[in-house]
Amino acid sequence: MAARANAQALRTLGAVAVVASLMPATSHAENHFLAEANGGLATPLSSEGDVALGAGLGATFGVGGRIKGFSPAWYLVGRLGYATATETGPGRFGAAEIDRGAWEAAVGGRVYFNLTERLRILFEVDFGEVWETSTVSRAHQPDLVLDANPAALFMQSGLQYRLTDHFSLGAGADLGWYLWSSQTRDLAATAAGIDSTDSTRGRFRFGLTTTAHF
Repeated sequence: MAARANAQALRTLGAVAVVASLMPATSHAENHFLAEANGGLATPLSSEGDVALGAGLGATFGVGGRIKGFSPAWYLVGRLGYATATETGPGRFGAAEIDRGAWEAAVGGRVYFNLTERLRILFEVDFGEVWETSTVSRAHQPDLVLDANPAALFMQSGLQYRLTDHFSLGAGADLGWYLWSSQTRDLAATAAGIDSTDSTRGRFRFGLTTTAHF
């Protein structure tokens, strides 16, 4: 009886070993799609006023993978985002406050480089458009609402740790540089008494990311 039980146990272990040998190694999984959510803080790229940090939220979707014979993984990506910030002008102009909210949409490319088996660094460049609404609040005057719609260049870098084949956590920062074409000045800043030119307009965002790979 004992011999029969031992034989059965050996057959079971053998079957488990065969199945395990056929399963792909976790660290070698190849995924061709990604969906990412990110959240953190945002601040204007350059401002002569007093700045309060705002929220920076976004989502990225991508398709790609590794090219045979090359180590990096390349993705074509599309991204959506929303960023806020508050600026306060100088006291001699009544300390006017600017509340900004900007929607972003862009497409571009992302590349991953492996630092270790699971830790990766990424770089991304995108080109897109921004829809910004700025509300200028001034003492004893009605609020002034101004809209702007510039093209924008986005550059991002960060680190991601692959917890599983299908899920990563990370942190990173990205720069959005507004390429103004339809106006020559930041009219909201001008209304608040802030000396600002469009050549320095944009936003900087940093935060955490969660990424699904499939």
